Amino acid sequence: MSDEKKYISFHHSLFAKTYEEQANEQGYTFGDNAELVQQIGFGLMAAHIHGLITEKECDKIFYRFQTKILAKWVKERKDE
Repeated sequence: MSDEKKYISFHHSLFAKTYEEQANEQGYTFGDNAELVQQIGFGLMAAHIHGLITEKECDKIFYRFQTKILAKWVKERKDE
């Protein structure tokens, strides 16, 4: 396996595909954590929509969500 860094990106929107679908399209999976990841993301989006967090806070929160949760829980998918 190479030491080359791989980049994976996610769209955060109520209209975007699920995080699992987005990961699958890029050759990754969240496995057993897929539903939890989706629920966390939905909760963050709902908090923003209902004014519980500002736009500036939202940017920081989704950055942290992507780097501390999504990036750590995603695994390369092993197709059977």
